[in-house]
Amino acid sequence: MPVAISGRPLPNARVLSTRLFYDRSVSSQVMTHMNMQWGQFVTHDIVFQVMEVTDEGGIQCCMGNGKDVLPTELMNDKCIPICVPDDDPFYKPHGIRCLNFVRSVTTPRDDCSLGYAEQMNTVTSFLDGSQIYGSDKILASKLRSKKGGRLRQDPKKGCSKKGYLPSVEDNEEVNPGVINSFGAAAFRFLHSIVPESVMQLPAQLSDHYFNPSLLESTPESFDDMLRGITTLPSPESDPHMTQQITNLLFKSHNKWGMDLIAMDIQRGRDHGLASYNDYRLCIDMLRGITTLPCPESDPHMTQQITNLLFKSHNKWDMDLIAMDIQRGRDHGLASYNDYRY
Repeated sequence: MPVAISGRPLPNARVLSTRLFYDRSVSSQVMTHMNMQWGQFVTHDIVFQVMEVTDEGGIQCCMGNGKDVLPTELMNDKCIPICVPDDDPFYKPHGIRCLNFVRSVTTPRDDCSLGYAEQMNTVTSFLDGSQIYGSDKILASKLRSKKGGRLRQDPKKGCSKKGYLPSVEDNEEVNPGVINSFGAAAFRFLHSIVPESVMQLPAQLSDHYFNPSLLESTPESFDDMLRGITTLPSPESDPHMTQQITNLLFKSHNKWGMDLIAMDIQRGRDHGLASYNDYRLCIDMLRGITTLPCPESDPHMTQQITNLLFKSHNKWDMDLIAMDIQRGRDHGLASYNDYRY
């Protein structure tokens, strides 16, 4: 592990987390949660680190569910646990003195020469939609339904009455091996929207094509779509309608015109669309991530991130900030001051 210029150990990652990052909510004036969710989607497309494991499974560096650090003679050499100070304001009441942390998997250099270890990225490091249909033909084949050029999906019906990304394990009808595990509803919601858009193109192609052609002949257009969404500016929009839309549509010599909104409502009834309540859950989800402001990019972090990450049955869990600091040291990143300027 890196040390300070003086040769002394670097400051404890948990101490830095509690002293430099505190819980405060400051909303952005220009960004919504959709910006954050899309950023996370893009991140999962270009980078995914995996941790070292043993033949028996995951590596544990702490004793008794975080009660203390394992003795050196029992600790795996891939362990770099985060020690929790005795006076930690959150973990002390829970008796937690150790946060489990395992080093990233490393890989030899391209020329197999000796040198510093290089961490392995398990996905392609450019924006290509690899978290949708995989980074190689083997995974892409497993993700395909082999019917109509479509991807495998969760058989459960969603708000759109169509399948979503696999979420059920041990089910032959789905493939849960997609890299991302959906830890939040909004996160899964966005990841489900994109594959549905991806499938629109194969669905529109002629039926006489073989299934492999539907998927394999069009990935570049998927890539272009993702890159366009990420890089191109979006037009301004708001929920308000002018009189030209609600009262004066197609107005010519008369003093009145048509009401486009009323026409849309009536057309929906004509087409037999389900009632608003049937779609309300997804509409509320979509409205939330597209209209609610996301927090500013600042040093403020909610305790859901610093104390309760991945929380399940415990009253405590991991500290993402401390983990990020420790991961940077694991990867040999330079100090903050080297990036500061």
